Amino acid sequence: MKARIMASSRNCFATVFIFIFFIAILGAGAQDTTRSFEEVTAPLVSKGLNFAVNVVINGRVSAELIIDTGSSFTIVSEKMARRIGFTDIGDAPRYPVSTTAGEAWLRLVVFESVNVGGAISRNVEGAVSSYLGEGMDGVIGLSFLNDFIYKFDGRKKELTLKRINGAGPLKGERAREWWSLRFRRYSEAIRRYRSYLQSHENRLKARNVEKENNETRFTENDLKKIIRYYKKLHRILDKSAQIAGVPGSWKEYP
Repeated sequence: MKARIMASSRNCFATVFIFIFFIAILGAGAQDTTRSFEEVTAPLVSKGLNFAVNVVINGRVSAELIIDTGSSFTIVSEKMARRIGFTDIGDAPRYPVSTTAGEAWLRLVVFESVNVGGAISRNVEGAVSSYLGEGMDGVIGLSFLNDFIYKFDGRKKELTLKRINGAGPLKGERAREWWSLRFRRYSEAIRRYRSYLQSHENRLKARNVEKENNETRFTENDLKKIIRYYKKLHRILDKSAQIAGVPGSWKEYP
Protein backbone atom coordinates (compact mmCIF):
# COMPACT_ATOMS: atom_id res chain seq x y z
CA MET A 1 0.00 0.00 0.00
CA LYS A 2 2.81 2.38 0.98
CA ALA A 3 4.64 1.55 -2.23
CA ARG A 4 1.52 2.36 -4.27
CA ILE A 5 1.16 5.76 -2.50
CA MET A 6 4.82 6.61 -3.18
CA ALA A 7 4.44 5.61 -6.82
CA SER A 8 1.29 7.70 -7.10
CA SER A 9 3.11 10.69 -5.59
CA ARG A 10 5.96 10.33 -8.08
CA ASN A 11 3.47 10.19 -10.94
CA CYS A 12 1.75 13.30 -9.61
CA PHE A 13 5.03 15.22 -9.38
CA ALA A 14 5.96 14.06 -12.88
CA THR A 15 2.61 15.25 -14.23
CA VAL A 16 3.01 18.66 -12.54
CA PHE A 17 6.57 18.96 -13.90
CA ILE A 18 5.44 18.15 -17.44
CA PHE A 19 2.58 20.64 -17.17
CA ILE A 20 4.93 23.42 -15.95
CA PHE A 21 7.41 22.54 -18.73
CA PHE A 22 4.61 22.69 -21.32
CA ILE A 23 3.46 26.10 -20.04
CA ALA A 24 7.07 27.34 -20.20
CA ILE A 25 7.32 26.27 -23.83
CA LEU A 26 4.09 28.09 -24.65
CA GLY A 27 5.42 31.18 -22.91
CA ALA A 28 8.66 31.03 -24.88
CA GLY A 29 6.72 30.69 -28.10
CA ALA A 30 4.56 33.66 -27.22
CA GLN A 31 7.67 35.80 -26.98
CA ASP A 32 7.96 35.59 -30.78
CA THR A 33 5.28 38.28 -30.99
CA THR A 34 6.83 40.65 -28.45
CA ARG A 35 9.10 43.57 -29.21
CA SER A 36 12.77 42.56 -29.11
CA PHE A 37 13.66 46.26 -28.97
CA GLU A 38 11.82 49.55 -29.12
CA GLU A 39 14.61 51.99 -29.92
CA VAL A 40 18.38 51.96 -30.32
CA THR A 41 20.89 54.76 -30.66
CA ALA A 42 24.13 54.28 -32.58
CA PRO A 43 27.09 56.70 -32.65
CA LEU A 44 27.92 58.41 -35.93
CA VAL A 45 31.41 59.01 -37.32
CA SER A 46 32.15 62.21 -39.25
CA LYS A 47 33.38 61.62 -42.80
CA GLY A 48 33.89 65.05 -44.31
CA LEU A 49 30.41 66.40 -44.95
CA ASN A 50 28.87 62.98 -44.34
CA PHE A 51 28.26 60.67 -41.40
CA ALA A 52 29.08 56.97 -41.21
CA VAL A 53 27.83 54.27 -38.86
CA ASN A 54 29.33 50.95 -37.82
CA VAL A 55 27.33 47.95 -39.01
CA VAL A 56 27.63 44.17 -38.92
CA ILE A 57 26.65 42.41 -42.15
CA ASN A 58 25.47 38.80 -42.20
CA GLY A 59 26.23 38.50 -38.50
CA ARG A 60 30.01 38.41 -38.88
CA VAL A 61 31.55 41.19 -41.03
CA SER A 62 32.00 44.68 -39.59
CA ALA A 63 31.91 47.68 -41.89
CA GLU A 64 31.73 51.46 -41.68
CA LEU A 65 28.99 52.63 -44.04
CA ILE A 66 28.18 56.22 -44.97
CA ILE A 67 24.51 57.08 -44.48
CA ASP A 68 22.87 57.95 -47.79
CA THR A 69 19.11 58.56 -47.77
CA GLY A 70 19.30 59.13 -51.52
CA SER A 71 20.32 55.53 -52.16
CA SER A 72 17.63 52.88 -52.56
CA PHE A 73 20.16 50.14 -51.85
CA THR A 74 22.73 49.40 -49.17
CA ILE A 75 25.94 49.29 -51.20
CA VAL A 76 29.37 47.83 -50.45
CA SER A 77 32.70 47.94 -52.26
CA GLU A 78 34.03 44.94 -54.15
CA LYS A 79 36.64 44.41 -51.42
CA MET A 80 33.96 44.41 -48.71
CA ALA A 81 31.78 42.12 -50.83
CA ARG A 82 34.58 39.53 -50.93
CA ARG A 83 34.92 39.74 -47.13
CA ILE A 84 31.19 39.13 -46.78
CA GLY A 85 31.42 36.09 -49.05
CA PHE A 86 30.31 37.29 -52.48
CA THR A 87 33.15 35.74 -54.45
CA ASP A 88 31.51 35.71 -57.88
CA ILE A 89 29.08 38.49 -58.71
CA GLY A 90 29.62 38.49 -62.46
CA ASP A 91 26.23 36.87 -63.03
CA ALA A 92 24.36 39.05 -60.51
CA PRO A 93 21.71 41.46 -61.87
CA ARG A 94 23.09 44.75 -63.20
CA TYR A 95 21.50 48.03 -62.13
CA PRO A 96 22.39 51.50 -63.49
CA VAL A 97 22.89 54.52 -61.24
CA SER A 98 23.89 58.10 -61.96
CA THR A 99 27.07 59.39 -60.33
CA THR A 100 29.03 62.64 -60.56
CA ALA A 101 31.34 60.83 -62.98
CA GLY A 102 28.45 59.62 -65.14
CA GLU A 103 26.49 56.39 -65.26
CA ALA A 104 27.73 53.41 -63.24
CA TRP A 105 26.47 49.86 -62.90
CA LEU A 106 25.84 48.06 -59.63
CA ARG A 107 25.53 44.31 -59.10
CA LEU A 108 22.51 43.44 -56.99
CA VAL A 109 22.88 41.07 -54.02
CA VAL A 110 20.90 40.22 -50.88
CA PHE A 111 22.40 40.68 -47.42
CA GLU A 112 21.12 38.07 -44.98
CA SER A 113 21.19 40.69 -42.21
CA VAL A 114 22.36 44.21 -41.49
CA ASN A 115 22.78 45.13 -37.82
CA VAL A 116 23.20 48.67 -36.49
CA GLY A 117 23.51 48.78 -32.71
CA GLY A 118 21.09 45.88 -32.26
CA ALA A 119 18.51 47.07 -34.81
CA ILE A 120 18.52 44.24 -37.35
CA SER A 121 17.02 44.12 -40.81
CA ARG A 122 17.00 40.81 -42.68
CA ASN A 123 17.13 39.99 -46.39
CA VAL A 124 18.23 43.51 -47.24
CA GLU A 125 18.35 44.72 -50.85
CA GLY A 126 22.04 45.28 -51.45
CA ALA A 127 24.48 46.04 -54.21
CA VAL A 128 28.18 45.85 -54.99
CA SER A 129 29.95 48.81 -56.60
CA SER A 130 33.38 49.23 -58.12
CA TYR A 131 32.96 53.03 -58.18
CA LEU A 132 33.18 53.84 -54.47
CA GLY A 133 35.98 56.04 -53.20
CA GLU A 134 39.32 54.66 -52.07
CA GLY A 135 39.09 52.98 -48.66
CA MET A 136 35.31 53.38 -48.55
CA ASP A 137 33.38 50.34 -47.27
CA GLY A 138 30.06 51.46 -48.73
CA VAL A 139 26.81 53.27 -47.99
CA ILE A 140 23.76 52.33 -45.97
CA GLY A 141 20.61 53.28 -47.82
CA LEU A 142 16.84 53.13 -47.62
CA SER A 143 16.67 49.35 -48.03
CA PHE A 144 17.83 49.27 -44.40
CA LEU A 145 16.67 52.62 -43.02
CA ASN A 146 13.06 52.26 -44.19
CA ASP A 147 12.68 49.23 -41.93
CA PHE A 148 12.66 51.69 -39.02
CA ILE A 149 11.64 55.17 -37.99
CA TYR A 150 15.04 56.84 -38.18
CA LYS A 151 16.37 60.18 -36.95
CA PHE A 152 19.77 61.85 -37.23
CA ASP A 153 21.25 64.19 -34.66
CA GLY A 154 24.29 65.85 -36.19
CA ARG A 155 25.12 67.76 -33.03
CA LYS A 156 25.17 64.67 -30.83
CA LYS A 157 26.43 62.52 -33.73
CA GLU A 158 23.76 59.90 -33.15
CA LEU A 159 21.48 57.79 -35.31
CA THR A 160 18.26 56.70 -33.62
CA LEU A 161 16.36 53.72 -35.00
CA LYS A 162 12.89 53.04 -33.68
CA ARG A 163 10.74 50.01 -34.36
CA ILE A 164 7.74 50.50 -36.64
CA ASN A 165 5.02 49.40 -34.23
CA GLY A 166 1.74 50.55 -35.70
CA ALA A 167 -1.56 49.44 -34.24
CA GLY A 168 -2.59 45.90 -33.41
CA PRO A 169 -0.61 42.73 -32.71
CA LEU A 170 2.88 41.90 -33.90
CA LYS A 171 3.67 38.92 -36.10
CA GLY A 172 7.23 37.66 -36.10
CA GLU A 173 8.16 40.73 -34.03
CA ARG A 174 6.88 43.02 -36.82
CA ALA A 175 3.78 45.19 -37.11
CA ARG A 176 1.24 45.05 -39.91
CA GLU A 177 2.67 48.26 -41.39
CA TRP A 178 6.13 46.69 -41.74
CA TRP A 179 4.84 43.53 -43.44
CA SER A 180 2.56 45.50 -45.76
CA LEU A 181 5.34 47.90 -46.79
CA ARG A 182 7.73 45.05 -47.57
CA PHE A 183 5.17 43.11 -49.60
CA ARG A 184 4.19 46.27 -51.48
CA ARG A 185 7.80 47.24 -52.21
CA TYR A 186 8.69 43.89 -53.76
CA SER A 187 5.38 43.54 -55.62
CA GLU A 188 5.66 47.02 -57.10
CA ALA A 189 9.24 46.33 -58.19
CA ILE A 190 8.20 43.11 -59.94
CA ARG A 191 5.32 44.86 -61.72
CA ARG A 192 7.51 47.82 -62.69
CA TYR A 193 10.29 45.76 -64.23
CA ARG A 194 7.80 43.46 -65.95
CA SER A 195 6.36 46.60 -67.54
CA TYR A 196 9.86 47.76 -68.54
CA LEU A 197 10.54 44.35 -70.04
CA GLN A 198 7.32 44.39 -72.06
CA SER A 199 8.03 47.92 -73.33
CA HIS A 200 11.60 46.91 -74.13
CA GLU A 201 10.47 43.87 -76.13
CA ASN A 202 7.88 45.92 -78.01
CA ARG A 203 10.50 48.54 -78.85
CA LEU A 204 12.90 45.92 -80.13
CA LYS A 205 10.22 44.35 -82.31
CA ALA A 206 9.25 47.73 -83.74
CA ARG A 207 12.85 48.69 -84.51
CA ASN A 208 13.99 45.19 -85.48
CA VAL A 209 17.24 45.51 -83.50
CA GLU A 210 19.32 43.08 -81.48
CA LYS A 211 18.26 42.24 -77.91
CA GLU A 212 21.58 43.37 -76.47
CA ASN A 213 21.48 46.87 -77.97
CA ASN A 214 23.66 49.31 -75.99
CA GLU A 215 21.39 52.25 -76.87
CA THR A 216 19.06 51.21 -74.03
CA ARG A 217 20.08 51.39 -70.37
CA PHE A 218 18.74 47.91 -69.61
CA THR A 219 19.14 44.86 -71.76
CA GLU A 220 16.42 42.23 -71.89
CA ASN A 221 18.66 39.95 -69.82
CA ASP A 222 19.18 42.70 -67.21
CA LEU A 223 15.45 43.12 -66.75
CA LYS A 224 14.78 39.39 -66.48
CA LYS A 225 17.47 39.05 -63.80
CA ILE A 226 16.10 41.98 -61.80
CA ILE A 227 12.61 40.46 -61.92
CA ARG A 228 14.01 37.15 -60.62
CA TYR A 229 15.88 39.07 -57.91
CA TYR A 230 12.69 40.65 -56.56
CA LYS A 231 10.70 37.45 -56.99
CA LYS A 232 13.25 35.73 -54.75
CA LEU A 233 12.94 38.46 -52.11
CA HIS A 234 9.14 38.25 -52.28
CA ARG A 235 9.27 34.44 -51.95
CA ILE A 236 11.53 34.65 -48.87
CA LEU A 237 9.25 37.27 -47.32
CA ASP A 238 6.14 35.19 -48.02
CA LYS A 239 7.71 32.13 -46.40
CA SER A 240 8.66 34.16 -43.31
CA ALA A 241 5.12 35.53 -43.19
CA GLN A 242 3.63 32.04 -43.26
CA ILE A 243 5.86 30.94 -40.38
CA ALA A 244 4.92 34.06 -38.38
CA GLY A 245 1.20 33.58 -39.04
CA VAL A 246 0.79 36.83 -40.97
CA PRO A 247 -2.82 37.28 -42.20
CA GLY A 248 -3.46 37.41 -45.93
CA SER A 249 -4.81 40.96 -45.62
CA TRP A 250 -1.30 42.14 -44.70
CA LYS A 251 0.22 40.76 -47.89
CA GLU A 252 0.43 41.88 -51.50
CA TYR A 253 1.28 39.88 -54.61
CA PRO A 254 2.42 41.02 -58.05
